[in-house]
Amino acid sequence: MRAIGEVVAISIDGKPSVYGRIEGYEPDRRPRWYQVDILLLTFPPQNLTWILREEQIDGESFTMDGVPIKIQAVPGRQPAPAPVSGEQKRTRPGTVISLAERAGNKPAGDT
Repeated sequence: MRAIGEVVAISIDGKPSVYGRIEGYEPDRRPRWYQVDILLLTFPPQNLTWILREEQIDGESFTMDGVPIKIQAVPGRQPAPAPVSGEQKRTRPGTVISLAERAGNKPAGDT
């Protein structure tokens, strides 16, 4: 199954039509089906949810109202890593500061 954050190309009626980014998955009430959240990379960006099987997410053609649609990976693109909750980005290298030295106390064991 495509990774969350992966950029895909969506072909409609056999023609490449739009790029999208996989935003997330939720199991549907039907077994083996998923509610797939996709952000269409258009102006303005549009969110949509399609209910698809894993095979369709991975590139098998399907139809909507009789129109063939196919989701394909964009070659050479890697999904952005999912951020870990609470993770902070550092903008510059930091320095380790001893709280004991800062308070003027010597660490235990030093005489």
